[in-house]
Amino acid sequence: VGGDFTTFGATTLRGVAQLQHDGAVDSGFTAADFGAGTIINAVGYDGLKPLLGGAFANAAVGAAATNFARLTATGSLDLGVTVTGGAVRSLLVDGASYLLGGDFTTVAGGARVALARLSTAGALDVAFNPALTGATPSVHALALDGTNYVLAGSFTTVGGIGRSSLARVLH
Repeated sequence: VGGDFTTFGATTLRGVAQLQHDGAVDSGFTAADFGAGTIINAVGYDGLKPLLGGAFANAAVGAAATNFARLTATGSLDLGVTVTGGAVRSLLVDGASYLLGGDFTTVAGGARVALARLSTAGALDVAFNPALTGATPSVHALALDGTNYVLAGSFTTVGGIGRSSLARVLH
């Protein structure tokens, strides 16, 4: 569970909690500390590890994780990627890659406006760049439709084609 909270039930947690099947907080999962003001907008799971997207600064564990992180099964930071210029608002796991949507401008050192694809190792997929434009482009929701991505948000064009707020992008 992700969000903008400092406690979950009676447990002190900052922005992220893992629940057991009965809804109780999993005491074996202690999420990395992402600092004050942490907001988790998107939560995913790649089959092995939890993924977090949101608005947060570097984890207090000595590794960079700005706005996107993958955690271990016990909650410590496994992979941190620096996403700047805005928050990650949505994420999608697609096999061996992670699709990020939001209102950011840079991902893993590469210019990407509102949409980016990463390998599971955290490397930016430089071949995937369906440029989004608009007053302030942002992707709020992502879905997989067969072999295509569906995006919803605030944009006027995708890859130079007029698409207002909803688009399908080839894999």
